[in-house]
Amino acid sequence: MITSSTSPVGNPFVVGLDGDRKTVCESFEHLVWCDWEVNCEAPGEVWDWVEARVQEYTQGKDLELCCRCRPKEHLDIPCHGETLRDWILWLSVGQNERTSLLIQGA
Repeated sequence: MITSSTSPVGNPFVVGLDGDRKTVCESFEHLVWCDWEVNCEAPGEVWDWVEARVQEYTQGKDLELCCRCRPKEHLDIPCHGETLRDWILWLSVGQNERTSLLIQGA
């Protein structure tokens, strides 16, 4: 899976225009956790993309996010893909817990 500016989960905050790399990654993190998750304001195409990744992950597929904004030789610098990964994992845990409760209640 590749996240880019043309994907529904590309970072809308631009390095240089909206701040340095750390700032734009923090802005994206705020967007995901405050607007998209807490306030349920994610656009439909974002939810579709994220739900597909959650489904793949909960079915045992590896979660591999690639982003062109972070050079391969600099894995120590921030990337908005890390926020996406954390959100997908968080949603996956919630889904697994709900499934477990449903199975136990059956």
